[in-house]
Amino acid sequence: GDNLAQSVFPYYGQRYVIDEHTGTQLDCPAHFIPPEGSGMPFAGPTGKITCDKMPLTQWMGPAVVVDVRSILDKAPNGKSPIITPQMVKDWEAKNGALKKGDIVLFHSGYTDKYYKPFPEGNRLAFDPLVLKTAPGWPAPGPETMEYLHSRGVMHVGTDGPSMGPVEGGQATHVAGLKYGMSWDEQLTSLGKLPARGAFYIALPTKIVDGSGATTRAIAIKTRGQKGIAE
Repeated sequence: GDNLAQSVFPYYGQRYVIDEHTGTQLDCPAHFIPPEGSGMPFAGPTGKITCDKMPLTQWMGPAVVVDVRSILDKAPNGKSPIITPQMVKDWEAKNGALKKGDIVLFHSGYTDKYYKPFPEGNRLAFDPLVLKTAPGWPAPGPETMEYLHSRGVMHVGTDGPSMGPVEGGQATHVAGLKYGMSWDEQLTSLGKLPARGAFYIALPTKIVDGSGATTRAIAIKTRGQKGIAE
């Protein structure tokens, strides 16, 4: 009878299809570096490094929070305000030199401000990227990635939707990923962290041959410790 179709173990479950680069996300070298021998521009040895082949230790370490809120929205429509090497050097002058293993997190407040339900949520990416009716998120230029790598930094984070500028992210991505660097994009609540002293951990989904992954990023700080925006 009909009752044969009924499960004896009722349960609730959902299925989903998702791009690796959605929401808070990890970028790994293969995302923008083609493999050697492919004949494509920027091909190199790190082109074979997908996220599942990277050590978890690269995605955890001392959090270094660089405050770039002063440049939020300070760009023409369809362009990103650029986070320069000088801004990082100015931070170091106040807070001490960057060290190997530091995880540099750029706090602009962009996603905290613009990640909202639609239609208002179009301001996050659609308006600056597609319509070009608003400034993009603050983003480091390629020279900044080169500088961070020269200081021994291998993992970075941003609270913008992409590490690269809205008008074209390839140069910034290639500049860091060619060295085997990685980063997290579209982080939130970075203002709750101190400039130094918190410990950062990103836990991406492990995907075979993944160019990136959705990520849970967490940071641990001393109870009661004030963040740079608190």
